[in-house]
Amino acid sequence: MQFLRQILFVELNYINFTLETYYSNNIKNMKKLIYSILGSALTVSVAQAGTEYINVGGQNRQIYVHAPKGLTDNRPLLISCHGMDQDINYQRGMAQWEQVADTANFLVVYPGGGTGFSTWDISGDKDANFISAIIDEMIKKYNIDKSRVYMSGFSMGGMLTYHLMNKLPDKIAAFAPVSGHLMGTPSYTANRPLPLIHVHGTSDSVVNYEQSESYVKKCAEHNKCNSNPVVTKYSNGNPSCTKEVWTDGECETEVVRISFNGRDHEHNNSGALHTSREIWNFVKNYSLECGKLGSSGINFSSPSASGKYSDGDILPISVKVGGKVEAKKIVITVDGEELANLSSEPWSTEWTATQGKHVVKAVATMSDGSEMEVETKISVNAPQTPYGGKAPVMPDKIEAENYDEGGDGFAFSDSDDKNEGKEYRNDGVDIVDNKKGDYAIGYTNSGEWLEYTVEVLKDAEFGIEASASNGSSSFDFDVLADGTKLATLSGEKTADWDTYTMVKSKSKVSLTKGKHVIKVVFNTNYTNLDFIEFTGEKVDPTDVNDVMIDAKSVAIYPNPARNEFTVETASTIKNIRVMTMTGVEVIVSDKKTVDVSNLSSGYYFVEVTTDDAVVVKKVIVIR
Repeated sequence: MQFLRQILFVELNYINFTLETYYSNNIKNMKKLIYSILGSALTVSVAQAGTEYINVGGQNRQIYVHAPKGLTDNRPLLISCHGMDQDINYQRGMAQWEQVADTANFLVVYPGGGTGFSTWDISGDKDANFISAIIDEMIKKYNIDKSRVYMSGFSMGGMLTYHLMNKLPDKIAAFAPVSGHLMGTPSYTANRPLPLIHVHGTSDSVVNYEQSESYVKKCAEHNKCNSNPVVTKYSNGNPSCTKEVWTDGECETEVVRISFNGRDHEHNNSGALHTSREIWNFVKNYSLECGKLGSSGINFSSPSASGKYSDGDILPISVKVGGKVEAKKIVITVDGEELANLSSEPWSTEWTATQGKHVVKAVATMSDGSEMEVETKISVNAPQTPYGGKAPVMPDKIEAENYDEGGDGFAFSDSDDKNEGKEYRNDGVDIVDNKKGDYAIGYTNSGEWLEYTVEVLKDAEFGIEASASNGSSSFDFDVLADGTKLATLSGEKTADWDTYTMVKSKSKVSLTKGKHVIKVVFNTNYTNLDFIEFTGEKVDPTDVNDVMIDAKSVAIYPNPARNEFTVETASTIKNIRVMTMTGVEVIVSDKKTVDVSNLSSGYYFVEVTTDDAVVVKKVIVIR
């Protein structure tokens, strides 16, 4: 019977190819009849696969459809496009999507290029219409979940994937180009965040690897993700690879780039990571709806397990329920204690975070009496404070290893949670012995950063110098104050990592009196930092009035805020700045009531400058 089935598939597709122009309706009816007969004669667990044709714009376009055995209704669709001068069979052999689909139970379609040399239309609508027609056909034939269609492609197929991010954002939920990107300036015009995973070999000789950075970073910016990615290196395999993840975008959207070290222009399903499995594990989390999906049909829109939270934060807890059965009640608990018992939408409440690790759980009782549940684990850090409890007074030397307390994402950002140097502190920052009886920051990666709270007794100008080393290349790093760049310090390659050299700012920088957060951002891999020093005239504290006011004497309400918040303090307010968590200024006001109606949901810093000092607090904006 299996042999008979294969013959029938061949004959059906031959008939469809040669006669569909004249007898399309009859052929479709004939196919339905024969498929029905086959379904009765054979077990329904047999996988369906074969070549089909779709007429688009008067042209018969070829596709290969793989439907796993036992494929049920309302399952996702993944479309995988080949590269230039390649074909469907080549793409099947490289991507091997059948292996993943048979396990995860989703539909796969491999389209064939429709122009000369098997190319794709990556500037117009021809192939956008083709892909759209494929989606419509699969909805009719396989009753797929039309909110969970995913697009991937290799080389020029990857270029088409990027093209469709602007052409079909209302039909494709997530995008996964491999070794391909467009050649112009990246631009994203969709009115929703676009989940993206880009895979590329660092030695690609056909499509430039370095240019992929602008595409993923621009997408992360479009999605309003964190500007600094979480970097993970995978060395167990050949080739090894690096995974960058831009997190916390709108609707929990993420952007990922996987870089295979030394790999040329090819699809990689061996080595440290399996490309197709990594793509599936990413895209499966997304639909056209806002927020990640839960495998059970229920999930948290917030908080996120990857979120950064501090003691005292007021966290919105929001639950999303999918499926055809409505929820009647949702009970939300934190560490087993009931926080809220909700009987109607919105399924949301608030919780004042406390330091430590917590389990947040939601149990939904559905209208048919069934229950669904989901839980997430979050970590809440202590508030960011100077190391040792006291901020150094400038001018002074800041030992690099004495970065602020407060945890990853607040006081520092490190690509992993292990102290590679195994010295001094044990919170994930890599600290090494500087061979001079002290410590230094080491094993750094580009994009990692550290923060130091300092105090300035009066307005003054300072020079900046630092002791650093890099035994592999020239190096540089940025120094910022309260999110504003002060200087870039750079140096030449040193003899080794234990040979430190002094680097200095080209000019003096100005700091106003009060507390400031100094941030060091590494732009080069493997730079060691021993110390950074602000130089200038020493100030006698007895000659200066007490410059600091207690942060508790500044209040912001309501917090969370929806349209506006008000700042209350006994001191005279001179200026209020609202900044993103990455230090980007979005609002400046001299009024105590600040309009935030144009801001997206999320966390923001509020810097309040008074006659006495500068206080920075955190506010949550909700929509």
